[in-house]
Amino acid sequence: MTFWQCETIENREFYYLKFEGQYINGKRNGKGKVKNINNDLEFEGEYLNGKKHGKGKEYNYENKLKFKGEFLNGKKWNGIEFHYHYNGGLDYVVEYIKGEKGKMTKCDGEKKFEYEQEILNDEKLQKEEKEKQVSKEDKNRIQNYITKYGKEVGLPNLQLNDKNFCSLNFDGKIFVDIIYNDKENLCSFASPICSIPNNDKEKFYKKLLISNSFGIENGGAVISIDNQKNQIMLSFTFIANTFSYELFKTVLINFVTIAEKNMDKYEHL
Repeated sequence: MTFWQCETIENREFYYLKFEGQYINGKRNGKGKVKNINNDLEFEGEYLNGKKHGKGKEYNYENKLKFKGEFLNGKKWNGIEFHYHYNGGLDYVVEYIKGEKGKMTKCDGEKKFEYEQEILNDEKLQKEEKEKQVSKEDKNRIQNYITKYGKEVGLPNLQLNDKNFCSLNFDGKIFVDIIYNDKENLCSFASPICSIPNNDKEKFYKKLLISNSFGIENGGAVISIDNQKNQIMLSFTFIANTFSYELFKTVLINFVTIAEKNMDKYEHL
């Protein structure tokens, strides 16, 4: 669950923060994340009865790791607090032991490298998590488009399978696969155009290339070869988060029209 609320931090009124996690009896409990209005992470970790309690990490306004360790009833208990130069580089760290500030270590030499690696590793994890979140949102967007289109054409259960793939059939003649690539955030339409002949393949490929010169007639779609199925394929690929539903639908319909024209054209090869 996600909630926006105004928080008071260190006896001063802060700004509106977003909490992503579980509320029990109106209080934060379990694992959760706190983000500011710019969606930057400020805290991630465990809560008990509304207070930070257990393992957690705090971040500063530059989204750098500020504290990493354990909390007890809202207080820093055991861990390391990171302090930075005005230019963003690590300056020194402070140990917390049972709620009290302990040893301060100036960051230079091997210690500096050790702590900087810890910060870099944390930033890498943050980046990977953000990418996963973006990928999930984009997949949901494409899935919503597919579901909406399916309902419009009488296929209310149309959806991506566990391999991010689904198929459509138009007039029993044209088959279009919709494929989502979550690693690259790309969505593709793909359709078989014709089979590759067993004989005179070189002659066939030459005619195919000539007829598809510069791909001008295909509206950005490309011709390729599916070796496993021994077929010529037409495909169109776009970045998932750049398409609205109306654009998705328009491009899909245009793709079907182009696929049909190509099927008719290549039958004569």
